[in-house]
Amino acid sequence: MRRRPLFLMLFVFLLSSLLPSVALAAGDAKQRVLVMRVEGNKLSDKDKADLFTVIQNKLSKYPDKTLVKPVETAIDELMMEFECFDVDADCLAKLGKQQKADVIFYVQVDGNDKGVVFIVRAIRVADGRALYNKSIQLRSETALAGRLDKVLSRVFGAPPRPKSTKGRMVIQSKTKAARIFVNGKYAGSGKIRLKKKEGEYSVRVAKDGYLEELFSIEVTAGATTKKVVKLKAIPKPVAVVAPVAPPPSPADSGPRVWYKDWPFWTGVSAVVIGTVAAIAVANSGEEADQEAGRVFVTINGSEAWRDPAIRALGGAQ
Repeated sequence: MRRRPLFLMLFVFLLSSLLPSVALAAGDAKQRVLVMRVEGNKLSDKDKADLFTVIQNKLSKYPDKTLVKPVETAIDELMMEFECFDVDADCLAKLGKQQKADVIFYVQVDGNDKGVVFIVRAIRVADGRALYNKSIQLRSETALAGRLDKVLSRVFGAPPRPKSTKGRMVIQSKTKAARIFVNGKYAGSGKIRLKKKEGEYSVRVAKDGYLEELFSIEVTAGATTKKVVKLKAIPKPVAVVAPVAPPPSPADSGPRVWYKDWPFWTGVSAVVIGTVAAIAVANSGEEADQEAGRVFVTINGSEAWRDPAIRALGGAQ
């Protein structure tokens, strides 16, 4: 008898610990939606197919929904298969169970003397409960699109907002009145805010008297990219001043001495060179005269006795 309370307490503890995980798994699972082919006598086959595609496209944007493969069998054959006399909640619930769907969505468009009758049924398959079951009178087919959006929001909640493919670009120049160009086109001056598609853009910031700034900026969808620029002034050219000779010193400002001038020493050098040249010429003339007064005699000893002059010299000796 004492073990039963302990066993029950353990069972309750295990059950309570498992229930949150089961509920979490159920919450994470996507709802399976089966969209039936559009029926009715008002629209053409092409318009029915287009409306069916529109419904599927709108439901595919819900992140918590997944579409079940549509049934290709005609609705009349399905009614006979499930022994249904009308396309009501019970009949649609049976079809949904067969296709393993959570919700089945049925649309029918008929015509009457007032315009168009828009019939919509959304059935929860588990218990056959009608989430939406109305016949709406419309003036024409053009009102179908607007009414369809309202019905889908009523049954499945507000449609999710489409993800933005654009981002913001903010460029500010600290240099007043600087012009800003984006991809070569003038975008403004000072500070600009632009909404651009995701991607890379080239930016040029310019102003007269300043060096241009060129850079690229990356725009991310759903985000803001900022860039602050400060231009540098163009350096002014530096003037080149010719060197100026220093003023003469007091020592050089007195009267000039004649023997310190170069013309004087040039003349002295010329006189000295001329004198030396004249002496050299005179000496060379005397040596030439002396050479001219000399007589060179060659005597052959074996024949000298024949010369009377030699014999006279010999007699004199």
